[in-house]
Amino acid sequence: DDKRDIVFIAKRLCDMGFEIIATKGTGKVLASNDIKAQVVRKIEEGDKKILDLINRLKQDSGTSVILITHDLGVIAEASQHVAVMYTGQIVEYAAVNDLFSTPLHPYTKGLMESIPRIDDIPGQDGYLKAIAGVVPSLYNLPNGCTFQDRCPDVMEICRENEPELKENSPGHKVHSWLYK
Repeated sequence: DDKRDIVFIAKRLCDMGFEIIATKGTGKVLASNDIKAQVVRKIEEGDKKILDLINRLKQDSGTSVILITHDLGVIAEASQHVAVMYTGQIVEYAAVNDLFSTPLHPYTKGLMESIPRIDDIPGQDGYLKAIAGVVPSLYNLPNGCTFQDRCPDVMEICRENEPELKENSPGHKVHSWLYK
């Protein structure tokens, strides 16, 4: 029974640290995972079963699901398209396979570089790379690109003008002066 499956999924997602918001009558569910709960979380067997069930229900019922999470493993497993956000705005949007194979925005690249890899050696250069700097206050954002103080590719135009979200290739949009 689909309703029982949906309730089961919602309960399991809550157990995994997700907040659930369901819109009445539409069958759409919004799930959000708080980054404070876990910075990096591996998809465990139970999580994989839940994600498989979500994907099956999406296909069977034609329902859309929006997952808001910092867990790139969940994104890779359960999403078709992904919007990467920084300071409340989309900085990159693409099909999930395109985003993981060809990240364009420096923030997205930084996120990808911070994923632990099986061949990483603790203490070695490059192990668990972090994005330099501090996220600016949302109450006092800088002029221009909000990622400018953390960006390894910052240019003068980044400090003066905010770029637009533009399509770099079919279906792959980026909010950066690096791609005009």
